[in-house]
Amino acid sequence: MKLKLFIFIACYAFFISGCVAERVAKDNVFSSTNSPSLTVTFNNDMQFIGEEQTSQGPTRAQTYFYASKNSDSKLEDAS
Repeated sequence: MKLKLFIFIACYAFFISGCVAERVAKDNVFSSTNSPSLTVTFNNDMQFIGEEQTSQGPTRAQTYFYASKNSDSKLEDAS
């Protein structure tokens, strides 16, 4: 019985550890290993400046901030 319980816990821990997604925000790239995986590359002028985590009740949000290194640069209208 103890062996079955140990095997169950080991399999459960292995399964759960494979479900953990990694999010990386560095320089001008954001990537996530969630399914489907995602990689966003901003132009070289944009750089990662920080992140914020907020939660309220069962909901949790993580926000990543990017900004231009050059304060003189202007956003262009995409339309």
